[in-house]
Amino acid sequence: MSTGNNGTEDKELLAAQVTRVLNSLTEEKQKIVRLRFWAHLDFRQIAEYLNKSEAVVRKSYYNTLLALKNRLR
Repeated sequence: MSTGNNGTEDKELLAAQVTRVLNSLTEEKQKIVRLRFWAHLDFRQIAEYLNKSEAVVRKSYYNTLLALKNRLR
């Protein structure tokens, strides 16, 4: 018999894992991910905010996502 909480527990566990992995990133990489996901900024806006080139921000973002994906497996 299922209690119905397993889905909620799985989501909470995943959220905790994502938070832990995000917190292990450098401050700059955390900023890029947070600005992209939570602030919904585009790469140009993030680059301006961080005083970096758009290409550097884009590359850092995608490399960070790949690293996050590998760490969460």
